[in-house]
This record gives sequence, C-alpha cells and structure tokens, in this order.
Amino acid sequence: MQMKHWLCRLKRQLANILSIIRVAMGVSLFLLPPLGGVFYAVYTASGITDLLDGPVARATHSTGKTGALLDSVGDVVVYLALAFAMLSLNLIPGWAIALAAASLIMQLASALVAKRRFGRFGFVHTRAGKLMGFGVFLVPFMVQVWDIEIYLTILIVIMLFAAVEAIAINATSEEYNADISSFYALKKNGERA
Repeated sequence: MQMKHWLCRLKRQLANILSIIRVAMGVSLFLLPPLGGVFYAVYTASGITDLLDGPVARATHSTGKTGALLDSVGDVVVYLALAFAMLSLNLIPGWAIALAAASLIMQLASALVAKRRFGRFGFVHTRAGKLMGFGVFLVPFMVQVWDIEIYLTILIVIMLFAAVEAIAINATSEEYNADISSFYALKKNGERA
C-alpha cells in the first residue's frame, strides 16, 4: 500500500519534476562550451522536457501555479543560457539584442497589466507566444543552416507581435485566462478560447 501511495504522489509531481530537470539543464548550459555537441544534446533535452511538462500535467490532473512558475523559470534559465552562448560567440547582432530586449520588456509589461487588473502576474500562452518560443528554441540550430540575420528578423517580428498581443489580451480581458489562444479569439468568443 505504501508503494502505491508513493507512486501516486510521484505521478502527480511528474510534470514539476520535468520542469525542475529543465531548470537544472538550463543551469548546466552556462557551464558547457557554447554550441558544442554536449551543449546541443542538453539544450535539445531541455526542449523535450518543455514539450512534455504541460501535457503530462494535464494528463495527470496536476496543473497548478507551482508548475506554471517552474515552467516559466525553466524558460528564462534556458533562454538566458542560449543568449549567453550566442553572445559569447558573437553571433547575435546588436539590433537583434535591442529588439529582443524590447519584446521582453513588453512581455513583462503584460504581466504587470495582469497584476494590476487581476491581482496576479500573468503571462498568456497564445499561439503567437508558442510560435515565438519554438522560434527562439530553433536559434542555435538555425545558426548552422540559415543566414542568422534573416532568421532573427522574422523571429523578432513574431516576438514583438506576441508581446503586443499579450498586452492587449491582459488589458481588455474580463478575467485572467493564461490559455487564451489569441486576441482575435478573445474578441470573437468573448474569452472562450
């Protein structure tokens, strides 16, 4: 009976464990040679855990604020490690850094709007935001196969759109909904998205 109880508790925490592993992998990326074989392996594994934690949380009925926070911390740590690697190799032009920083500030402004309106910091998970996250994840791979300035231009347009959309959603929603698919869905369906 004790083992069954332990396995049940483990099942409920599996998504959080995946997120914690992702945070640890993100920290380890700072210590690895940038864009080396081990870096790519750990970075890819961190992306896989990011893809899995949400579906696992929903499948095990263990979604919650802790999991959402761990997922966001994982995103920040991994993407800071990626930025550190790219900057250390001088692969990101200054204009891209400035516009990416502007997008980040706008995303934080969106969370502040949610705090002011709904009493909690909140990042919305729109389709544009998910596309942005996927695009950012692909950056170290695109360095190898495509003109990085062209890729970054496309990515930054998506980042800025996602940030503006997040602000608009948090500024006009009747209630906080992290999983709204888009501003259009918010207006079309009266927040049922």
